Amino acid sequence: YEDDPDLWTVYLLGAFQGMHTQDADGTYTNDTEYGEAGSQVGAVAGEADGPGGHGALIYWASGAELEKHHESAEGWRLIDVPVHEIGHLFGAEHSDGELMSDGKPGNGTPSAFFSPKSLNAIRSAKHP
Repeated sequence: YEDDPDLWTVYLLGAFQGMHTQDADGTYTNDTEYGEAGSQVGAVAGEADGPGGHGALIYWASGAELEKHHESAEGWRLIDVPVHEIGHLFGAEHSDGELMSDGKPGNGTPSAFFSPKSLNAIRSAKHP
C-alpha cells in the first residue's frame, strides 16, 4: 500500500522512553551537550521522522511523567501525542499552534484540534 498515491500508510511505534536526557524523570545532567550543566533535563513524549516520513515513536513513560507532573504546557494531554506526531509527518509544525503547539513561548496553548495552518499543511501534503 505504500506506493498507492490514494492511500497513506503511517507507522506509529510505542516505546517506553527516548534518550535518558529526555525522559522527564526529574534527574539533572552534567552533560552540557543537552543543556546547561546541573540543569533539569526536559522530556520528549514522541518524535516523527519528519515531513514526508513514514513513522513516529510515542514514548509512553516520558509522556505520562509530563502529564502527571504538569511539566508540559497547560492543555497538553498524552492522548494527543500520536495525532500530534502524525501532524509532523504531514508537514505541520509546533509554530502552527493548537494541537501542534509544544507549549513554548510563541507557539500558543496546546489544544485537541489542529489549527487552520496545520490543516492546510496536511491537506496540501504530497504523498511521500
